Amino acid sequence: MNEGKQPTWSEAQLRAIGETGKNLLVSAAAGSGKTSVLSERCVELICHADPKTRCDVRELLVVTFTRAAAAEMRARIEKKLRERAAQKNDARLQRQIRMIDRAEISTLHSFCGNVLRRHFAALEIDPAFTTLDESEAKLLQVDVANELFEQKYADDANAQFQEMIQSHFGGNDTRLRQRVVSTHQFLCSLVNPTEWCRRAVARLEEAAARPLAGSDLGAAFLFELGGEGGDEFVVERVDLVEGDDHRLVGEARA
Repeated sequence: MNEGKQPTWSEAQLRAIGETGKNLLVSAAAGSGKTSVLSERCVELICHADPKTRCDVRELLVVTFTRAAAAEMRARIEKKLRERAAQKNDARLQRQIRMIDRAEISTLHSFCGNVLRRHFAALEIDPAFTTLDESEAKLLQVDVANELFEQKYADDANAQFQEMIQSHFGGNDTRLRQRVVSTHQFLCSLVNPTEWCRRAVARLEEAAARPLAGSDLGAAFLFELGGEGGDEFVVERVDLVEGDDHRLVGEARA
């Protein structure tokens, strides 16, 4: 959205800006003006909302995923406040502008860190703690994955783990280690990772118990094959998959 001129809001955007007294979920595609709408909503709450729901800048809580997004949001809110202040002499509005640097506009991690530091005594933690940055977190995840694999090898008395590495990864466990780390990162992004794992295992068990085309997972697999070479390719590979040598599944996907 062009910030150089006054935006023309759609009906849905106006609702997102002006609705109060209820929870709102705004879902929109990239580049559709979400940041502009949210910053305008913040200014609306400060300046023009009903007195019963009007708030000060310090009462806002705006959290983002990146520092850059937080800085952009703060700058946009300040810019809009200054534009309104230039139109009328309002002591309250001037006070809001002066307090903008004290507004809770930050990354989610930064906000949570501030809450923990404010209540460190009740939580019995060291207030001088630091937040793990992304690069340090990745290194730590790799270290934990390496320790996990070392333990699996040490406990592999019947060599089943090593046989799995040999048959599915050609004896090189690097890809599996990477998959373990990426799966952990994915699960951390879910609201209920335990339930997702339960459903995933159920899909695998269903696929193992039924003919290839009779399960959701098998149907998805056949759809991929069809996209690669047409129906004849699918029929040929299905015959192989449903034969004795199930290792041909990997060859069919290649």
